[in-house]
Amino acid sequence: MDGNPSGATLVSRLRAALDNPESRSLAEAVLKSSKVRIKRSTLEYSFIVVDGENCGVEIVNPLNPQEFNLAIELSDKKLSQKMINLFEDQCKSAEVDIKVEILNKNNSSN
Repeated sequence: MDGNPSGATLVSRLRAALDNPESRSLAEAVLKSSKVRIKRSTLEYSFIVVDGENCGVEIVNPLNPQEFNLAIELSDKKLSQKMINLFEDQCKSAEVDIKVEILNKNNSSN
């Protein structure tokens, strides 16, 4: 889950990956995969769960919320499970899959 404090939208970041010859094939494979869903949701912070035990949280600069400040890596099964539950809750309430929107915008600009 990416809270994206930079302000660049996910659509614009993926379109940039599609426009770059070095990352285009990987971005297309991800976007065309039936196993990948991309949804929009509002998050207060970014986090990652590596497995059932290791997780991480990104913290933004409290004086400038648009700026990344630090990342914290943790090894905690209970916290990892809470983050997995948060992810699942966010997915339930998130916008529908936006892969088609990303691909269509990129194809119309080429």
